[in-house]
Amino acid sequence: MNRFANRKQARCLVFLVVGALLLGCFPPSVKAADSQMTTLDISKGNIVIAADSVSGYAPSGEAVTQPDAAGYHIVQSTYGTTAHTILIKKGADTHILADGLHIQMDYNNYGALSPLFIEPGASLQLTLKGENAFYGPAYNAGIGVPQDTDGTMAELTIDGDGSATCYSAKRGAGIGGGQRCGYTEAAGKIVINSGTITAIGGQDGNGYGGGIGNAEIPDNAPNDCVIVINGGSVTANAVQASSGIGGGRSSRACKADVTINGGVVSAQGAGDHGIRANSIEINGGNVIALDSVSDDNWQSFSTPPRNSDGEQVKIASVELGPIDYGASCQLQSGSFASTVISSSNGRVNALIPPSENTVHITTAKQNVYRVDWSALSPSTQISYRPYAFPVLTIVPDSGQSFFYGDPAAPTYKLYSGSSVVADDLVTLDGALRYDAEHLSPLPSQVSILPGSIRRVAGDYCIEFDSSVTCRIEKRKIAVSAEDLTTHYLQYSRYQLPFVFHLEAGSLLAGDTLEDAFYFSAKDLDYFPPVGRYENTQFSFYSDYYDVELVGPGPALTVLENSSLLQVGETLRFGTDAAGAPIEWVVSRVDENGAYLYSKWVYDDLPYDQISTQRYSYLQTAFPSLDACDFVSGGQLVDSRYIDAYAPSIKEDYRATASDQTPKAYWLFSPPDDIHADGPYYVDTDGSIRQATDSAFTAGVRLALEIDINSHTVPGITLSDLLAAPATYGDIGPGDAVGQVTDNAVLTGHHTASFSLTDGEGATSLFSLDQNGTIYAEQRLAAGSYRLTVQAVDDTGYVSRQETAFTVKKKEIAITPASDFTIQVGDSAPALPYTYSEADLLPGDVFTGELAVGGDLSEPGQYPITLGSLSAGDNYRLLLNGPAYLTVREKTSPPDTDTPDDTPAPPDEHSGGQPETAAPTGDTSTNGSIRAALVLAAAGAALLLGQKRRQKS
Repeated sequence: MNRFANRKQARCLVFLVVGALLLGCFPPSVKAADSQMTTLDISKGNIVIAADSVSGYAPSGEAVTQPDAAGYHIVQSTYGTTAHTILIKKGADTHILADGLHIQMDYNNYGALSPLFIEPGASLQLTLKGENAFYGPAYNAGIGVPQDTDGTMAELTIDGDGSATCYSAKRGAGIGGGQRCGYTEAAGKIVINSGTITAIGGQDGNGYGGGIGNAEIPDNAPNDCVIVINGGSVTANAVQASSGIGGGRSSRACKADVTINGGVVSAQGAGDHGIRANSIEINGGNVIALDSVSDDNWQSFSTPPRNSDGEQVKIASVELGPIDYGASCQLQSGSFASTVISSSNGRVNALIPPSENTVHITTAKQNVYRVDWSALSPSTQISYRPYAFPVLTIVPDSGQSFFYGDPAAPTYKLYSGSSVVADDLVTLDGALRYDAEHLSPLPSQVSILPGSIRRVAGDYCIEFDSSVTCRIEKRKIAVSAEDLTTHYLQYSRYQLPFVFHLEAGSLLAGDTLEDAFYFSAKDLDYFPPVGRYENTQFSFYSDYYDVELVGPGPALTVLENSSLLQVGETLRFGTDAAGAPIEWVVSRVDENGAYLYSKWVYDDLPYDQISTQRYSYLQTAFPSLDACDFVSGGQLVDSRYIDAYAPSIKEDYRATASDQTPKAYWLFSPPDDIHADGPYYVDTDGSIRQATDSAFTAGVRLALEIDINSHTVPGITLSDLLAAPATYGDIGPGDAVGQVTDNAVLTGHHTASFSLTDGEGATSLFSLDQNGTIYAEQRLAAGSYRLTVQAVDDTGYVSRQETAFTVKKKEIAITPASDFTIQVGDSAPALPYTYSEADLLPGDVFTGELAVGGDLSEPGQYPITLGSLSAGDNYRLLLNGPAYLTVREKTSPPDTDTPDDTPAPPDEHSGGQPETAAPTGDTSTNGSIRAALVLAAAGAALLLGQKRRQKS
């Protein structure tokens, strides 16, 4: 498996893990819906769900009548829209997973129900997946949730992570009531927990219907409709003389009770309030209610909103800077705290408890908007016109330039108006970045983005000028190329498989020379004739790299190609409908390919039949050839077309059946005019004629073009040991590192032998057995390897295939012994250490020793470093620390009459051995190391105990 396959697998694994985590966050009904629900296809017909029955169709088209208590997963198999509807009957309490539905009713079908209609007395949990749309007819809602004359309500609960766009044509709500729904025009109960909801009432301009709520005239409904929004992103608009949420014509009664506990809610009326209801309760969320008079009026309610305690709430409208558009914000007002999302143009309507006046809005960029309700005059200003907090602007410096892939932090200045801000006025952290996701072929100008920049101190908020761009240049690299030997007509100047090596510069992580650029050989014919071409030069093409060839160009040797398909050669592959093999004759070979036609004649068919159905006829009559169409991956048969006609051949046109009887066959166009498609045929004597009788029948021959550039090519599959990058020690003598296979498919052109080389010249590292298995001959050192397999078929045709893999360095954790103490002026002692014996492979040893950073001339702690310690080029040593050497002030010598019980520092090399002994990496020294560490630990324990006793 190559590097890019590994990268794709890694990305797929990341997506699967993230998907599983996200799935775990959804309610159980969403998580289990796909597997536990009955699947219905709205494209196949209407769906009716009752309390004890269901009517619909499975994706297979089979009728579904068995009800499912788990609910129904509704899909749409046809592209575009459907006019089939979903009806939830009175008494039903069910769950629907709407998965990419687009239901659109005929505007003029005034008697039609809504695309999704819930009868009063029915209850529906609607889970959204993907994008859904419900376009209602005139006089009815997009999603019908009506109320009956006796007050019985339809009930709808919406959740999920998908979206729903709901329109009514006129005199109906986007979600709610409809004028001709068969009940009152008032809505029932609508609860929105999550999802992205867009509801438009009266879309055609003859509206009078709310975005969410009632239709035009809800007067005869005994109860107010109930609208509860707990989360999600909800946009509810009216088009004419109605409100965004609540609905009803502006001259009619407010028949709604609205409660908002969370989410981003944008409601816009048309000549009416954004939210119109008898009672409005707001306990959280970002609620933006506008009328159609002015976008400055951010709080358009028919009655002052209150909280759950019945207290009138204050709402501070704040306009955030562009850097905080659509971002998560934390609100804090006294003890009241909540999390909201700012609108797409930076609007936040912050709730302030009745007892408070100040609110702090802290954004993800750490901008803090502090608004004092009482400081504004009049205080209503903050309710009816948004307060634009004073901001400073980050303006990136113009004219900046970076190379592709290099770490780039564009510089900038901070402005207040047109003046540059003093450095001590505000403190920023983080860095800008350029838009690396939308790079066009380089060089190009790209946007500079805010990146991780944020405010950490100062009383100003920050916005960002996104109009400045920077220039991204191609990354410079230099390459050399190996000499190449090919056969004539095997490759064109654009396909020559030169092998390149990186000589200067660097590739971006994950890129290889194979995908960094493509090239063509300069000053050569399209197909270079036989000969040797010294100092081949190239034209390089790359979107992101500036490629230079260093040194003399490689030599190209073109050999005479005697191994291509030969004119007159017979091949056998494919079968007809009866299973009989098909024989082919090579008719012509040129620089574009080899042209074959079948020897045998199949079926006597009239021209009208074969000319109009010849492609489907061929697919049915010769199923084994269907796989030949556009075959790739190094196989011989790379079909450009398979057709029921014969190519332009100069030899005898006559064909015979298996019993050698001459047969006529359709040609469709004469050789001298291939565009003259008509009833041309080759007669039994080889003459080309044109049929004049519609009853005339003839046989069929097949023509096939083969790409000669993909003649026999071997394939290499790396072993499981190399499915991911191997580590030094993973691959030893006799371990299989790959398997070679023969990708040829035509009889007579299979691979006769393989030979194995290494692109780096170390051919002794690997061997190839007769079964095509590649083995390592010795333990593979850390580094990069390239395997090149050369194949020769039985005609002498030579081809190659390459693959590469990497062996990483083995990591060893080195743990120094700690708590070493010396006096000023003393030399640093040899420092012992430990490591896992299993990490150092047999035959490998440590050299060098640990070191101490600093000159040790002053008292203090000095870090212990790896110093010169090494296990060779196949290992990467990691210091398991930190560890320090302590230098203390020099003390007076002790009284000579008093014996000194302090043991002298051991004259040891690391590991407790004399310097002439084997280094610590030798496993024979481990016992001494352990003994030294036990003594050191015992001494440290005694010292610690003594200190504790002194403290006590």
